[in-house]
Amino acid sequence: MLTYLHAPLQLFDNYGSRLVSGAVYTYEIGSTTNKISYKDIYGTAPNTFPVILNHAGRAEIYMNGSYTIRITDKDGVDIDTFDIRGSSQDSLSTSAIGNFAQNE
Repeated sequence: MLTYLHAPLQLFDNYGSRLVSGAVYTYEIGSTTNKISYKDIYGTAPNTFPVILNHAGRAEIYMNGSYTIRITDKDGVDIDTFDIRGSSQDSLSTSAIGNFAQNE
């Protein structure tokens, strides 16, 4: 089973509005090397890179291990960047994600 950010993940911009068509980039931790995330908990369906959020600012994002996460708005303006350290046996709580999910 993979680590998950939040299922389903919903993100907001700096003004509290849903991050419609925003992007979530998943990288090898501490780098800008793309790292695959998945649509399902079993890791059988890879996400696009970047993951594009839907009309509600939501996406399913499951991970395998540690990642650097970068979130941008639909115009590519950075919202947040942070590291998540996990293993394939962990599930992350909202508190482990920090500012990433505090706007929910």
